[in-house]
Amino acid sequence: MSKAKNCCVYGSDRYYATCVLEDAVNALYQYVSTVTITCFVTISNVTITGSYASAYGSGTMVISAGGYSDSGSATATYYLQKVGNSWKIYAP
Repeated sequence: MSKAKNCCVYGSDRYYATCVLEDAVNALYQYVSTVTITCFVTISNVTITGSYASAYGSGTMVISAGGYSDSGSATATYYLQKVGNSWKIYAP
């Protein structure tokens, strides 16, 4: 999950949402040895203004653990900030 958190602006809403997902995965590890998260995302309508950007995304996330799987789909406009040479998500 450290790679996922590294894609977020530290301290942002998106960073903390990723921490919540990390906590859920860690809880699953108490019962199963393998947890798999697969994401399918389509990104469109990217707008860049200086060090900030927005992008519309629609996607599905599938979480599998111990023979059980669950999925969810969502659409959102994501907001990004350029930090150094990288774009990082800070919202929604």
